[in-house]
Amino acid sequence: MSQVSHTFNFPAPDRLISLNDRDHWAKRSRLTRSWRTAAKLYALADKMPKGLPFSRIEITLPVRDNRARDPHNVVPTCRAIVDGMVDAGMFADDNSKHLTLAEPVLAVGDRVTVTVVVDPKQAA
Repeated sequence: MSQVSHTFNFPAPDRLISLNDRDHWAKRSRLTRSWRTAAKLYALADKMPKGLPFSRIEITLPVRDNRARDPHNVVPTCRAIVDGMVDAGMFADDNSKHLTLAEPVLAVGDRVTVTVVVDPKQAA
């Protein structure tokens, strides 16, 4: 049995959320809600499967140019996306029993790509 993957993409709803941000809590909350809601709505619109077994999530986030960046700094953006996927019913929870998150990839563009890789060996 081979790996099964599901992919959906959507336009970035707002700027990336970084660990280096020093935004007011209300602004950070608005940004998080924006990313979480977009992920949920696009996952539902693309009819992503619900109740997936243990999976690896790979997220590619858009940036404007090829400057050197630390991909770990955008983990708050990835967390909001994963929460949106849970809200859409793709996973029962976002803990380590249900999924793992690969290191985010930053690529020039304006679209977010989310790939969920289900490995039958790990899902069993």
